[in-house]
Amino acid sequence: MRYLPGCVGVGSVLIALTLLGVTLPARADTTTVGVTLNGPSGAHIEQQEVQAVPFVPLPMIEIEHKHKRLRLRAEIVPPIGPVPLAQGDGGFGLGQDPRLSYLAGEVTYSLNQGRFEFGVGQTILNQRTLYPPSPIAQASRVVGARYVIRSVLYSSLRERLEATLAFNPSMRGVQYTIYPSGLGLGPIGHPTPPFTLNDPESASMVDATLRWSIPRNRYTFSYGLRYINYVASYTNDHRLADRNHLFMPFMGLDWQLPLKHDGESSQAARAISTTAAATLARPVRADRTSFGMTLNGTAGSYSADSGEFTIPASFRLLPIFRVEQAHKRLSLGAEGILPNSGSNLFGPSLYKWSYLNTELLYASSNSRYALGVGNTVANERFFRPQGFGSETATLRLEGLRYTALGVLASSGRGRLEARLSVNPYLNGVYSLTDAFSPPSNCSRCSPASSHSFTHLRGASLVDGSLVWSVPLGLSTFSYGLRYINQTINDGSLPGFSGQPARTFLERNSSLMPFIGVSIRPRG
Repeated sequence: MRYLPGCVGVGSVLIALTLLGVTLPARADTTTVGVTLNGPSGAHIEQQEVQAVPFVPLPMIEIEHKHKRLRLRAEIVPPIGPVPLAQGDGGFGLGQDPRLSYLAGEVTYSLNQGRFEFGVGQTILNQRTLYPPSPIAQASRVVGARYVIRSVLYSSLRERLEATLAFNPSMRGVQYTIYPSGLGLGPIGHPTPPFTLNDPESASMVDATLRWSIPRNRYTFSYGLRYINYVASYTNDHRLADRNHLFMPFMGLDWQLPLKHDGESSQAARAISTTAAATLARPVRADRTSFGMTLNGTAGSYSADSGEFTIPASFRLLPIFRVEQAHKRLSLGAEGILPNSGSNLFGPSLYKWSYLNTELLYASSNSRYALGVGNTVANERFFRPQGFGSETATLRLEGLRYTALGVLASSGRGRLEARLSVNPYLNGVYSLTDAFSPPSNCSRCSPASSHSFTHLRGASLVDGSLVWSVPLGLSTFSYGLRYINQTINDGSLPGFSGQPARTFLERNSSLMPFIGVSIRPRG
């Protein structure tokens, strides 16, 4: 059967909805419908294209039905787009205009009083890309079996922490390249008729999620972090077709649908949750969730091109947002800097950057020391006019983060902490695009562009801070000093205009005094 490119299969949707709507005894059944907003942060890689995925709120519809130990679940991303991926022309036009959709359905069976689930399902990925101003379009659909493992890490009457690992080891699909008529590719004076080229694809995908859920009557608020790594290649010659690796923090709301025997089902649901809580619950007093923000005053310098020039960074207030969930000795936290315009480091340029840290800490028995590991993602992008054209550079770094924390002093009036985080090895990609726009008085000139990228090795990051925290009821006021030093070295990066290869690309260092506040909600 040949699918219509760019559309979710109608038959698959009907099958998923039929499974979700199957009539089961209402006594232990629950049906929920929810929506999450996902903030992707990652990289999109093609054969000669490496681009940072823009931060676009991605809505996802979630439908779930539970019956005793069975769970039926579907995730749907309706066709969205265009997604502003800053890619090259792909040989067809001056830009790309991709549209995406996604459907995943699964059935799982729980063991050990609901602590573990195992299941199987299916995943469908669709994309359709236009290449304006060219009339050529590309579309693809990839389908494959999905295997799921889910574990409840913590559960009580008030909240629940789940970890899910899903993988599609073998996916199959076809990429269609659609050429309309009249392109002038045939003999002189004879435009070609419309035709389509088909390229078979094979792919695999890893999908991991950490989700924290907080039920309130019929509603459940959830948030967490999701990681997706998708790799596709052409079946004929095994060339890379597409790769995406994404970190997606998300938040959402689920609504439990009413059933016929509402009182009976609610009573059964309370009995089930009470049983699970008796098995899995831990003391609630050790748990806390906090949301905070700090204002950091940047004061430092930027160096580039083997130290040929150093520019002081102008003073500006930089907001950093943070969320943290603590349970006994464990603490799961994330902090991020939203995409923002930075200092004008390159003359008449537009410079933007963003930053995301995630980490898991484990404290000692007396809570005076903690050690942990996490991940750092840093993005930089600048645009610079250049003669009759422009130059766009994108830099993305990612790597493991190791953290040590020590409490230097503590009393009823406050707490003094020292924190040191190190990313000893950051892997990344430096992408450069030059575009030439001919002047209006040049009739024989035509637009042109060139693109190159380099895999960077040898980048590192040091992040140290001294923080004084003062509790004020459900909020905490903090102030202190933070130092960040990011260095990118790469001996394999070639020199320009016959110059020798460079071993130093750029360095950013900043000493940031800050003040902040965090809030811990009740209940």
